[in-house]
Amino acid sequence: MSSIIKSLDKRSGITYVYESTAYWDKKKGQSRAHRVLIGKIDPATGEMIPTDGRGNRRKERLKAEKEMPAPKTGPVPAIRTERTFYGATYLLDEIGRETGITEDLKTCFPDSYKQILSIAYYLVLEDRNPLYRFAKWSKIHRHPYGRDIPSQRSSELFQSITEEQKMHFFRLQGKRRIEKEYWAYDTTSVSSYSEALKQVKYGKNKDGDSLAQINLALIFGEASGLPFYYRKLAGNIPDVKTINELVRELDVLGYSKIKLVMDRGFYSADNINALYKDHYKFIVGAKTSLSYAKDFIREIGSGKDRLEYYNSDFEVFVFSKTIAWDYEQVRPYKGDVIKDDRRMYLHLFFNPEKQADDSKVFAKKIESLKQEILTGRRKAEHENEYAKYFEIKETPKRGVSISYKQKVIDAARERYGFFVLISNEVKDPITALSLYRMRDVVEKAFWNVKERLNLRRTLTSSESSLEGKLFVEFIALIYLSYIKNKMEETGLFSRYTMHELLDELDVIECFMEPGKAPIQGEVLKKQEEIYRQLGVAPLLAAPEAK
Repeated sequence: MSSIIKSLDKRSGITYVYESTAYWDKKKGQSRAHRVLIGKIDPATGEMIPTDGRGNRRKERLKAEKEMPAPKTGPVPAIRTERTFYGATYLLDEIGRETGITEDLKTCFPDSYKQILSIAYYLVLEDRNPLYRFAKWSKIHRHPYGRDIPSQRSSELFQSITEEQKMHFFRLQGKRRIEKEYWAYDTTSVSSYSEALKQVKYGKNKDGDSLAQINLALIFGEASGLPFYYRKLAGNIPDVKTINELVRELDVLGYSKIKLVMDRGFYSADNINALYKDHYKFIVGAKTSLSYAKDFIREIGSGKDRLEYYNSDFEVFVFSKTIAWDYEQVRPYKGDVIKDDRRMYLHLFFNPEKQADDSKVFAKKIESLKQEILTGRRKAEHENEYAKYFEIKETPKRGVSISYKQKVIDAARERYGFFVLISNEVKDPITALSLYRMRDVVEKAFWNVKERLNLRRTLTSSESSLEGKLFVEFIALIYLSYIKNKMEETGLFSRYTMHELLDELDVIECFMEPGKAPIQGEVLKKQEEIYRQLGVAPLLAAPEAK
């Protein structure tokens, strides 16, 4: 039995019309409904505008577009007299030229690179605004595509972006990075309302969100401060499981002389062996509970806060030694295991403030475990810790009694305030720490992806649309990262937020008339200075008004 259902999309204000067919779901033992989009309501007439479910209109339009002559390169010529804002989009034009984004996109997406750029520009300049507001922005801004991109066309654009094109872009951008620089690798979680996406799973959400999620992995260059690779992962895959696939993909992309910086969430013996096997250089965080770290901490003993080991730049006490890593390589095709020693640099850092914090956290943890035992509210996931830190006795008369395993607790206290880095290349501990701290660029980038680019919770329900949207968001992230780096280098953050800086440039106008060269509006001296500090030549404009 079928019925007609109308549904209002509150974000876009469009009322969609669906044909709903009821059916009985044997597995769930309940009635379900299958909906098919058949049209939308015309707000002016109230009548339904039918949609062609077979996509014939789209096919005809794409066919017509293919038969059209290839568009000429260069600026979009003016077809009408208009005055638009150009100051901020000019900045993005120049950044695209400087970083090679525009050239690489044109190589990989010759028919759609201008649309990709225009949407990326919108995402950068319109902080947190949804994509359906692009039409309003497009009318008043000069941008690469030069025309509106309706919601349906943007969806088609996202779906048209292929994996082959993305990988080609990653290769081209990767070649522009300095070969000798380290690459920071990290992941984050993106919550999703969609039940249709295969990779949306429940996992460890890094924002503490209760929704299912997908995970997003990013690689940034340490010297450039720019991202050049990302990958979408299933939401239930832990960080430590992503390294083998990363190694395979970097090999496919043809990158050489790879140097990775990762936090301790990626540490495992298998991962370190994989990095050694492929001759990748690395700096990885590790746990103080590992045997070689505990041995070194005991070796340092009471000398952990001797002033001769103090570094005032990082405000830590620094220790380092060379150790032998027990390398293993399983060879299934030969049925054997290669075992060998590989040189590794072990760096330890002691921070008295961290020592105090670790002490408080550990005391609260032990007290919480104690109360769980005494109140009978034990948790299955804590059973190993109960046995590790307590002697537990239970009698019919006295009930439950516990005592502390003081030697175990004292051994844990020895490690308070320490953190560990390991590397197979960087011998100097301060250099290793400096490179490791640059992982902050990835964490800040994740904030930009989720907050500024409005991707904290994705509503996309199509696999291909999500893949394409993530790619365009990634392009926008390159621009944001470039601007942020320049603002930090030149001290612009002391005077502007990024939003304020872009708004300062966005007010510069451009007047265009068919058959004539564009005329730029007035550019103030402070705006010229902003361009220069961002590494961009100022716009040529009319003289500043006195």
